[in-house]
Amino acid sequence: MSTDSIDQLIRSNKVVFLVLIIFTLAAHGAGIFNGYTWDDNYLIPQAEKLASDDNISSILKGAFTDRQAGSSGAGGSYYRPLRTLIFMFVVSLPGPHTIYLHSFSILLQILVSFMVFILALSITKKRLVSLFSALLFAVHPVVTESVAGISNVKEILSALFVLITIYYLYRIVDSNEGRISYSIIITISALAGHLSKETALVIPIVSIVMLIIFRQKAGKLFLYGVLPLLAVTVLYMFMILYVSPGPERGEYILGSPAITLYTTSAAFLEYIKIIFWPADLSVRHDIAWIVTPLDWHVISVVVLIILLSVSSIYLIKKEDHRAFPLVFFIISLLPLSNIVPVIGHIMSERYIYMPLSALCLTGAVFLKEDVIIRRFLPAFLLILIALTVRSAARTVDWKNDTALFESAVRIAPDSLVVRWNLHRIYLKSGEEQKARHEYDAMLRINRAAVERYVYFAKRRDQEGNSGEAKKIWDRAEYSASGNPYLIEYVRKQRYEN
Repeated sequence: MSTDSIDQLIRSNKVVFLVLIIFTLAAHGAGIFNGYTWDDNYLIPQAEKLASDDNISSILKGAFTDRQAGSSGAGGSYYRPLRTLIFMFVVSLPGPHTIYLHSFSILLQILVSFMVFILALSITKKRLVSLFSALLFAVHPVVTESVAGISNVKEILSALFVLITIYYLYRIVDSNEGRISYSIIITISALAGHLSKETALVIPIVSIVMLIIFRQKAGKLFLYGVLPLLAVTVLYMFMILYVSPGPERGEYILGSPAITLYTTSAAFLEYIKIIFWPADLSVRHDIAWIVTPLDWHVISVVVLIILLSVSSIYLIKKEDHRAFPLVFFIISLLPLSNIVPVIGHIMSERYIYMPLSALCLTGAVFLKEDVIIRRFLPAFLLILIALTVRSAARTVDWKNDTALFESAVRIAPDSLVVRWNLHRIYLKSGEEQKARHEYDAMLRINRAAVERYVYFAKRRDQEGNSGEAKKIWDRAEYSASGNPYLIEYVRKQRYEN
């Protein structure tokens, strides 16, 4: 088929949507028949418990105020009411809930990909490059964790509503026309994004930057777009800080924001690696602590951020429309930075979901001309096919917990979480020898982690930083809890100083 024929074919958005459906199903469709994995085994029963209540007001109160309903552990730290409501609705239906929920995630993936296309098309006015960027996002293996893991639907929901909000903000600028209908859509989509996951807080930041970029049209943009958006954000902040505050907070590595940021740089480079070479995918990645700013990971990331920031400032000054997708990408990376530390772990592939959508959008905007796609169309198609095949293979890893964690242990052999889950799975299935092997690995990994805490606690004591040392000693004791020999080792080291 000639490129002219392709251009003619994709003139219709219906055809574009159909193409996205075909590729997305090829990449992720096998996941429809997967079961529950990992956090699903906690969150779905929570939703079933809430849905069993006959009182509608109690159901809504539980969804919007019970942090436990949106969290996968005992702490109840996460606020995910929209996901909880969706789960409650689905489990109330007769039939195969896993098929419904997996199908819903795949449908959302198609919609997010379509929004990448629509937003790219609005800026570039080029259909072929916009379609390729959307297809690239639709089939990329890095998004598999968000699509295949039912509990990770929050990532997809948040990104979808963020893209819808940004699209209508841009409509105000592009048409130089303010409409009440735009304000209503922006308000609803921004609220839905916030109720999906806190990463939707990128929207108000992006909107403020858009006021600067499109300063000639700032009046209409502020009145019809930014103002209702900020009002919704204030309402959301009131909900999570006063109406339903979470009991837990994230924790910096060794109690140090600096060390956390240094270590994040290694995770950041790992994200870049798996985006451009998505071979080593896992629910966990081993990220070694970095304690010096002179590490090459830190220097590389600083240089990259400076280059991105300088490019953004240059484009903003020129009032170039390409500035705001680039700014959107940079801002979407903020949650990955751990400036405000996440609860649990420093890196997860699902965290890159929204930044990848922003990156694909940015790529389309800077590529801009369809002629490049036309010239190298066979190469681009080969890339899409290769990514689709890789995603399909990765989706199979999510069919159940055994497959998921057996694939993870090959990539993250020193992850205590992976080893613990495998130990639990093998015990449950009666594979005692395998369970013992994982238990021995857990002991080795846990002891190594505790020894690292002890080492750094002693260093802080020697430096005279008793406050920070205490936090690290406490963390060492917490990590050693459950192992009497290890806890004795920590206390002996601690109190002999």
